[in-house]
Amino acid sequence: EIAVDNEITNIKAADIKVLGLRGYEAVLYLNNFIAGQKIINDGGYALFNVDLTEGKNEIKAYQFLNEYSSGMSEVKIVFLDTIKPHITGLTAEPDAVLPGGSIQIKFTALDNNPEYLNYITLDVYDAGGALIRGLLKLNAGGWGAYSVTWDGKDKIGEEVEDGDYTVKLTVSDTAGNTAFAEISVKVITDIEPPVITIIQPATPTNQDVILDYTVTDNVSLPENIIVTGDNSPYSAEGEYTVVLTATDEAGNSASETVSFVIDKTPPQSVLSVGLPEYNDYVTSLTEFTINPSDNLSGVDKLYYGLAQSGNVNYIETQDFPVLFNITGTDGSYSVNYYAVDKAQNAEAVNEKTYILDNTPPQTAAALDIYKDMAEGAAVIPETLITISAHDAGSGVDAVYIKSNDGEYFKYTAPVTVKDICGASKENTISYYALDKLGNLSPVKEISFTVKEAFEIEKHITLSGGCLYIHADIIEDAEYLSYVSAAAEELGYLIKDVV
Repeated sequence: EIAVDNEITNIKAADIKVLGLRGYEAVLYLNNFIAGQKIINDGGYALFNVDLTEGKNEIKAYQFLNEYSSGMSEVKIVFLDTIKPHITGLTAEPDAVLPGGSIQIKFTALDNNPEYLNYITLDVYDAGGALIRGLLKLNAGGWGAYSVTWDGKDKIGEEVEDGDYTVKLTVSDTAGNTAFAEISVKVITDIEPPVITIIQPATPTNQDVILDYTVTDNVSLPENIIVTGDNSPYSAEGEYTVVLTATDEAGNSASETVSFVIDKTPPQSVLSVGLPEYNDYVTSLTEFTINPSDNLSGVDKLYYGLAQSGNVNYIETQDFPVLFNITGTDGSYSVNYYAVDKAQNAEAVNEKTYILDNTPPQTAAALDIYKDMAEGAAVIPETLITISAHDAGSGVDAVYIKSNDGEYFKYTAPVTVKDICGASKENTISYYALDKLGNLSPVKEISFTVKEAFEIEKHITLSGGCLYIHADIIEDAEYLSYVSAAAEELGYLIKDVV
């Protein structure tokens, strides 16, 4: 036989008494596992202490005289429940007992083992902790939702005084687990709330705010009216919505709301520069944008202006963002701008210098045999064509060149006549440059006639280590100069012309 103190318990460590014949060995099983072995004492029992598991526990025991003789006890079921009942939705509707009225106190009581019975008490206490009235007392009740009425009277049926009261709920299950909950309610005979009047502070503002207000009541004196919600002075930045609540001695309340913005941070303006732009060089086509912003009160005005030297003539505007271009003569321009927000915080003046460059690069072309490139000059296929470009502003970005009716290509190094003109004899070279901002120089041209090497050979003779230049080219001074220079490069000394 097995004896237990409680078949439903919230104590995990349980004492189990196995009753049997003295001297026999008792083996205790808990949920089909051996929980202990003991000899039954002279009192006719063996006492075991075991740790129960949450929920249902099956307990049985065997007694052994020897290996051939044994007997099993009855099976005992013990429930371990350590979980408190669950209370939800404890409310009072309304939260105050008005003259001639009542309140409904509602709650729901549940348990993890709904088959167990419960024990519920619901009582009202005054501010001093004295019991005013018991509203509900259940023994072996059921789980679920409850609704109880209180009419503001005590246990002998008399109306209680104005004030705050506490409704306390106690719920216990069969295992002895207990849960508590409470709410505050009021009893009111003076039902007229006080009047609160707030003077609107300046907003937005960059100053600290101290709220100014008055309160009045039909019964309570102003000094006896409690006002909550005022945390003046308000110093930190932010958007404030303050609710002031005035409560009279009877507990009647009235609330008023006031909103304001404290903004102590100046706005910020961002200058954006469009294209073309290169290392602070711009053209009159470059579009500038100034866009101010503010974290709280918002931008009120933007001031901006340009200056090449001297004072800045600021333009005031309330239309943002602003767009503008720099026009005028090439040179340095200072862009100045700042914003003021609606709380009158002024941004520090921003200043940025840009260089206006509307001037294209300057270009020139040269052949390697002449210092100046003359119209109609005669060259040979190996003659190098060199294009030079210079820009005093943003700098040269690229030079483009073409021959005759061909396509322009990017010039990077001197090219020979035959590489660019091929077999053509009469040629015109066109070229132009652009700077880093895209300013284009005018297209320039140079024309020349190409003479092949065999034409030169017709006018020279090599004999006895001497190079003879024929007289038929003496009349062509430029051509003669070219042939003479070529001979000297080959190591011939020009002494005379025959």
